[in-house]
Amino acid sequence: MSYKNTFEEWLKTKPEEIQKLAKKYPPGEYIVNENAPYAITSAGVKVTLIAYIDKNTVKVLLRAQDKTEDILNKERQLGEKHGRTKEEIDAIHSADIMASIDPSYITLHRSVLDE
Repeated sequence: MSYKNTFEEWLKTKPEEIQKLAKKYPPGEYIVNENAPYAITSAGVKVTLIAYIDKNTVKVLLRAQDKTEDILNKERQLGEKHGRTKEEIDAIHSADIMASIDPSYITLHRSVLDE
């Protein structure tokens, strides 16, 4: 069975609000929009949609290797503001980040259902 078929079978078992959300925002890679209000991202960064939370929320993964210089600077500033050591900030830089967001702030780049 293909991933697409498996996903569609799984989706049938979910509440209607999740089904609608998943049809509008299929699993895959997304680009963060210019107006996104999230501290962990910056416009143009690539994230992977990994879960559907409720009718207006998805969970995304920002991989460490996809962090832009802008994101690294934000992490550094937040770390320094909260008294983190250089080693702790370096660990944060090398870590993936998961966040729950409003999907209206992301644009589909590539759906895994098309593969």
